[in-house]
Amino acid sequence: MTTSPIALPDNATQDRTKGILLAAFATALFSAKGIFIKLAYQYQVDSVTLMSLRMLFSLPIYLALGAWGWHQGWLSSQLLKRHGMPIAAIGLLGYYGASFFDLWGLEYVPAQLERLVLFAYPTFTVLLSWWWMKQRPTRQMFWILPITWAGVAVMVGHDLKQQGQHILLGTGLVATSAVIFAFYMVFSKPLINKVSSAAFTIVAMVAASIGILLHYLFSQPNLLVITQQPLPVYGYGLIIALFCTVLPSFMFSDAIRLVGPDKTSVTGSLGPVCTAIAAVLILGEPFTIWHLLGTAMVVVPITFMAVTKSKH
Repeated sequence: MTTSPIALPDNATQDRTKGILLAAFATALFSAKGIFIKLAYQYQVDSVTLMSLRMLFSLPIYLALGAWGWHQGWLSSQLLKRHGMPIAAIGLLGYYGASFFDLWGLEYVPAQLERLVLFAYPTFTVLLSWWWMKQRPTRQMFWILPITWAGVAVMVGHDLKQQGQHILLGTGLVATSAVIFAFYMVFSKPLINKVSSAAFTIVAMVAASIGILLHYLFSQPNLLVITQQPLPVYGYGLIIALFCTVLPSFMFSDAIRLVGPDKTSVTGSLGPVCTAIAAVLILGEPFTIWHLLGTAMVVVPITFMAVTKSKH
């Protein structure tokens, strides 16, 4: 009697599992960002100053990692000459443009609504892949997309009645952030395939940090305002930089390398749920039947899409 050997997962399966886990953890960390931003806003800090603090704390880390990569040889002058400008442009798009509209939108909308709108960005990713890469979406997308945005509309309608017209402005700003991040997800994949995910992340984040700091210099009448914030603002800025920027940025880039932008963009379905729980417990935001309905209408279809895609 012979025994068959235990079947070990092939490299493709291991990469897919690792990529999905990385994307899920990155999404969870990014989801916490809105909570800490809302906590910082309680001290009357403006979005541009907070965004600049976030990058001031994270930039030295990226520069240090870049110096180490240069010493190790995987971040070279040849790589920067060939791919540096496109990566920098994508970094400015995803981590400057998307972050700017997100933080601006959070001045007007609750953390739950912000996370729900951002969580719907895979719908933009799929549509952009269809338009730019001619990757026709599955039939499922034609019912997933309207249900998803109907769920967002349910949340917007409720918050609009309770909090006023500024909800529409905030939702539009966060939706703009979601569209920009969808562009980042689609256009970053070819570049990550040409360089390491670590090299891509470092160059992209250094470019975004420079863009944000230049924005601060040109838009802030009092340049010393960044040094005049209450101590808790610096604490929240540090947390946002380390745990909601540096760690998830590397996780997302590696996830895109392993499983591609589509599968990366539709993972992390617990993000809105975690944000809702934290928003209720920490920020004291309400959670009504309308919040439950809206969240379910967004999370369930996109989770279904994620599960379906993970099987291919």
